[in-house]
Amino acid sequence: MADKHEMSMFMKELRRLLYDYKTCDKEFFKKKISEDILLLGSIVYENQIGYGNTMYQKAIYEHEPAKEMGHS
Repeated sequence: MADKHEMSMFMKELRRLLYDYKTCDKEFFKKKISEDILLLGSIVYENQIGYGNTMYQKAIYEHEPAKEMGHS
């Protein structure tokens, strides 16, 4: 599990990625940013709920990043 300092850095980076996604006008880069958001978000979420949560793991495997971010 990440310590408080690492979590603070992850959250700061997640906010920056969300801002970049919101302000980006190139679809290719938006897709890449959305993938980074999902990866970093999963780390933050997993750290908060703990490891081994099967419902969470199932949601990650079924997740479609492009669809979630408003893309087809």
